Amino acid sequence: MYYTYILYSDSADKYYVGQSQNPAIRLGEHNDPNSKSWTSPFLPWSIFWQFPFHSRAMAMKCESYLKKKPRKFLQRINHDKELESYIIQKFNRSN
Repeated sequence: MYYTYILYSDSADKYYVGQSQNPAIRLGEHNDPNSKSWTSPFLPWSIFWQFPFHSRAMAMKCESYLKKKPRKFLQRINHDKELESYIIQKFNRSN
């Protein structure tokens, strides 16, 4: 199982979209203060939204789709069940 996830940094008021086979482990890597990643200056991060996919290809397609969306779109996903369903259906019908 692969996941597309959205992280949120309350301290920096930023969102980050990624994909991983294990979002909990990946979150730990994003929150590592010794990391030199794009996310490291904006600690701490928390998982705002995540959804499983049967293949990495579908998780990556969803990730790419979400990375092109504006901030307001990302903010809505966790609170708008119709939008969440739309995204899930858009990428699961190809699985």
